[in-house]
Amino acid sequence: RGTVSAPQLATDEKFEYRVVQSFGLGNLIGAGIGAAVGQAMDAPNEWGQGVGGFAHRYASGFAGTFSRQAFAFALETALREDPRYFPLSKGGHFKRRTLNALKQTVWTKNDDGTSGFAYARVISKSAAAEFTNLWQPASTGQQSNAIIRALIGLGADAGYNFIQEFLPFARPHSLRHRH
Repeated sequence: RGTVSAPQLATDEKFEYRVVQSFGLGNLIGAGIGAAVGQAMDAPNEWGQGVGGFAHRYASGFAGTFSRQAFAFALETALREDPRYFPLSKGGHFKRRTLNALKQTVWTKNDDGTSGFAYARVISKSAAAEFTNLWQPASTGQQSNAIIRALIGLGADAGYNFIQEFLPFARPHSLRHRH
């Protein structure tokens, strides 16, 4: 028993997938959660508190995700990688499904049906984390901060995979009812 199968995505479908990831409810809420955490921790403290500080944090989170999606689209298209998460086709045990969610954080299906390391996913997360340094203040705009942002982002990807594995309604429509 493997993962579900789905037809290969055309370039325009990969673009649409990344547009939804950029402007969909997940990013709007995720940027808000990230801004709220940053506000509570007063990080970066140069942005201050109140509505202005929250707005800076929200815009930063949204822009970071948007840049990640742009990098991901370009790389997935060039490297012929599928951006979707593929849940197990026949359920399986909790442990097996959890391992599938973790594995697909750094492993992907390719357009030709093979699978391999998710270069586009990992590189786009790292590139966006580094790109975010352009607008970060000195206290959070260092190389070490970019590495931490990339690792947290990959952890969030694993969490999103976990949600898609166990909550079928959270999957893209093309993968909801395929076995």
